[in-house]
Amino acid sequence: MPSLESVLKEFKTMINMDLSLVNKVKNAQISTNTELEHFQVINHFEIEKKKYMYYTYERYGVKYLQNGRESYGNQIRVKIPCLDYNDYELIIHELTSTIREEDFMVLENAVKYLQMELLKKNALSQNIYQQKNSIISDLLNDRIHEEKDLDDVLDYLDMTSFPLYQVIIVKLIQEEDNKAFEWSLDMTIKRLRYHFKNHMNHFAFMEKNNRIVLLLNIPDEDSLLYTNHVQKNYDPV
Repeated sequence: MPSLESVLKEFKTMINMDLSLVNKVKNAQISTNTELEHFQVINHFEIEKKKYMYYTYERYGVKYLQNGRESYGNQIRVKIPCLDYNDYELIIHELTSTIREEDFMVLENAVKYLQMELLKKNALSQNIYQQKNSIISDLLNDRIHEEKDLDDVLDYLDMTSFPLYQVIIVKLIQEEDNKAFEWSLDMTIKRLRYHFKNHMNHFAFMEKNNRIVLLLNIPDEDSLLYTNHVQKNYDPV
């Protein structure tokens, strides 16, 4: 399976422009030019859809911030569909020239190819996630009885660095009647999970319905995580 970096580089050679693949939920991106990762949006508008365009493209006017220097350019953006509520977006950086009309055919193929590659990676990630979810459920519900099996599980989860463990349950509650709540619940839990992964080390988690169960491996009682810490971590999500 080719790396996403190599895929972007290949399409860069076809259109002679830098590209970035952005994961909005993880707030992460892969780019053929890392100096283009920091920018401010000035304006944007949808590009007129031609008969050969299956996907929807938007053009953004941006100000790039590169090592204290500012420069201006445009971006073409297109969502990669059918991947966890459109987590991914492909960005084409128009710096010194505007993309040619025939290059949109290349972009159509790029989106299709990236979609397939991301689906493969997502399927593998889901298999690992479901396996860990099941293991943590067995662990927390005392279904692992042999000490050796318990040690193997903790080692697999990379939870053997410290002597103490803490369990935290984060439950999402609907405060008012909101028809969009059911739809957004999975997305919110996913964002919360990624946020914890970015802010914590040595932890595992289990998702069930409208809650996340966190299992933390901590060095001492001073490292215990309290409600206010969880809320502080959750606020930016």
